[in-house]
Amino acid sequence: MEAIRKARKRPRLWIERLVLYADTDPAVVIRDIPFHPGLNVVWGVAQQVKDDDDVPGMLTGHSVGKTLFCRLVRYCLGERSFGRKDAVDAIRHAFPKGAAGATIHVYDKTWSALRPIGRPVLSHASCAMDLEELVASPQAEALYAEFEQCLKEAFLKPLPSPKPPECKEPYLWVHILAWLSPDQEVRYQNLWKWRSNRSDSQTPAFAKPKQDALFLIRMALGLSDKRESGLVEKIENLKISMKEKEVRKKELVREPENILRYSKNALQDLMGPPENAMDDDDGMFGLLSRVESFRKTLSDQLQKFKNKKRFLDNSIAEYKAILRRKDTKIRKLKAAIEGVSESREFPEEDNELQSILAFEDKECTIGNIAISECNHFQNYKNQLKSEWSTESFYCLFRN
Repeated sequence: MEAIRKARKRPRLWIERLVLYADTDPAVVIRDIPFHPGLNVVWGVAQQVKDDDDVPGMLTGHSVGKTLFCRLVRYCLGERSFGRKDAVDAIRHAFPKGAAGATIHVYDKTWSALRPIGRPVLSHASCAMDLEELVASPQAEALYAEFEQCLKEAFLKPLPSPKPPECKEPYLWVHILAWLSPDQEVRYQNLWKWRSNRSDSQTPAFAKPKQDALFLIRMALGLSDKRESGLVEKIENLKISMKEKEVRKKELVREPENILRYSKNALQDLMGPPENAMDDDDGMFGLLSRVESFRKTLSDQLQKFKNKKRFLDNSIAEYKAILRRKDTKIRKLKAAIEGVSESREFPEEDNELQSILAFEDKECTIGNIAISECNHFQNYKNQLKSEWSTESFYCLFRN
């Protein structure tokens, strides 16, 4: 404790004052309650009640507002509700424009927080304005969420682990607030229950109330080992991995059976239903025998197709050879036809045709015309050319 006093010049969190407003526009203060560093004691004073038939003549220290006072402090610190539903409804009915305000110190920052109790408007908080300024001008940029973020960084960020073991949801500031200010209904029950269901505080519950609450206490008090959060996270990851492997193991155990069932169904779809109703997997007409018979049938059919393919391949090869020979002869015939139509030169062996062509440029002495223009000469020349072409074609096909 002495070491803490030397290390800190001021508390991490303390409340300087709590102000209750009957109205905020303009500000009507019901109570302005100051606090002092150290222990603050709140007690109820017995008083006489007059002119009220519904209330006994004397109020003792009970039912004078101590619990509501504490709930309003918690409300200013971020708790969602400041009382049970019936009490909240009654207060809001009595003070429709009421509010609760507080001056709160978080480390070296002084915050002014203002939360409505009678009308559904936004809460406000600011570290740049005092409470009176905030009530007079609740600016839109004075967001209450910034104050909550400051509390989170002050109390949750220093923790070794941001969440409970084996839990995905992180710790919240309201969990710390619940531990620091437990409901009076649960103060004698146990160490790890801080909120009563009857208080309607709306504080989120833990997945594992005892384990998660005690883990938070130990971390906040510095009683947890530095390696604990890492080991807890490692154990959590190992448990997740173990669950995944268990699921995979079950899948692998079922996989052979699933494959066998799928294969049987596929074979039966391929081969058709069994002919014998008494078939089994190992009998003469069972699935294995049917598969073997079906395989042999397919093998025989495949061999027949191979033989037929071989015969067709040989026939195709023969026809291709014939086509190649025909193509060769066609090319030779085409070349011969082009040679006859375009060439004026004839083989030397055709002496008669050569001798006739020698007179083509001379003149006929009988008809006094050029021999090339003589009809008798042209007819005889064409006859000789025709005989030469026919003989050439015969030679081509003989070759």
